[in-house]
Amino acid sequence: MNVADKKIVIFIMNENTRPKNWPERLCSSCATFDTSTTFKYSPLVTPIIFKGQRCVKIYIEEIKQKYPLMFEYLMWFKKFHNINEIKNIIF
Repeated sequence: MNVADKKIVIFIMNENTRPKNWPERLCSSCATFDTSTTFKYSPLVTPIIFKGQRCVKIYIEEIKQKYPLMFEYLMWFKKFHNINEIKNIIF
């Protein structure tokens, strides 16, 4: 299955939410360092701008299957911070 064919969920917070860099913070919790110690976001959880808002793009089904603890953390974060969710987005 091509990445473009996978189910995507976008997390969107209220404009007034603090800190303003919450998408980067959330994505950094799923990031890694490569062999040259370069910080890399997971291709499954990335910060994006969607309709002018800072958001997080998540390949939700793949996360759920391959990384269940990461999935649980993302769902907890969403619930705890009262994040809105848009499902089945096509890019």
